[in-house]
Amino acid sequence: MIPDNDFKTATMARLYSNQGHYEKAAEIYKHLLKSEPERQDLAIALAEVERKLHDKTKQGNEDL
Repeated sequence: MIPDNDFKTATMARLYSNQGHYEKAAEIYKHLLKSEPERQDLAIALAEVERKLHDKTKQGNEDL
């Protein structure tokens, strides 16, 4: 979990996502959407990160 006093931006979320840290990216997008729920770009980015997280989890389960 990322502390609330940390500086959170969409750029940070994108960086986490690009590095494969989908849970951290999703957490930041959710935080940003709480204060700006009208931002469709953030909602779309969150949906994409959650899809990647789901795919990663599914792939991990198939490897077992």
